[in-house]
Formats: sequence, C-alpha cells, structure tokens
Amino acid sequence: MDEWMFKRSKTVHDPAGREVRVLEDASAIEAGARFGCSVRAVYEAALNAGICPFRYIRNRETLSIEEQLQLAQSRVAVVGSGGLGGPVLLLLARMGIGYLVVADPDCFDETNLNRQALSSVPDLGQPKCEVATRVLENINPGVDVQVHQDRMDGTNAKQILTG
Repeated sequence: MDEWMFKRSKTVHDPAGREVRVLEDASAIEAGARFGCSVRAVYEAALNAGICPFRYIRNRETLSIEEQLQLAQSRVAVVGSGGLGGPVLLLLARMGIGYLVVADPDCFDETNLNRQALSSVPDLGQPKCEVATRVLENINPGVDVQVHQDRMDGTNAKQILTG
C-alpha cells in the first residue's frame, strides 16, 4: 500500500509555506476499497510514511505528523451525543481522533432542535448515536465510530469502554 499511496500523493505547500506530501480523501477512500481496509487505516499508513492526509494540513501549525498519527491511533468514548456530547464528537472527528465510542440511549425529538448540534428535522425520532455515526462518517471517513444505544452505568460500562 505504501508505494501505491506515494504514487497517489502529491507535494504541496502548507499555510506556513513548508513543502509537505499529502494524500487527498478521494485517494484514501480508493486505497481503503482497493486494499480492503478502513480509511482510518489508510490515514495511519500515510502518516507512518510521512504523508499527511490533506484534510489535516492546517493542523500542522500545531501538530507534527507524529502527533497527528497519535490522534489517529487514539480512542475516545463520549457518553451522550446530545447537548454537550454532539459538539465534542464533531470536534474530535474533525481533529482526527481515529476511534470514537458513542453511548446514548435517547432518540432526537423536537425539543432538541434548538440546542443540540447533531439534531435536525429529518432525524426526529432517530437514535442519537446512529445519527452521530452518520454525521461523523460524513465529516471524516477516517474515523471509526462504535455506537452503543444504551445508557452507560455500572452494569455495562466495562463492555462499552473495552478497548
């Protein structure tokens, strides 16, 4: 995959004027399909090869390639995907956290529309964690999302947080 990725990547200048080799999303998605792996795995392979996923080029002002790789390999659990959890999930996906675990037993209703970032009229009645998955996959295909449509408590926390 490394040789294929290198051929598909290109050299550009980041906002600071530094040359950087990048891999665009379309090529990462193609690589995932071609090699039977997730886009997250492609991003990790690219970062390991010193190739920056193009979507993260502006992160280079604050994060090195190695630090971006650490984010891609990180796993974060967010309990609740409503008022606080929704914006947190959006930001974590945008910055490149590789694995997100979402636990939320609720469904969106009309009272969520004015205060929850992931809620929308077409999603009324839908489970919040399933909507979160769809939204996050559209924001960043390089994030693997695991959902639990359960209220996390002492009886299931270990199962939800395993890994």
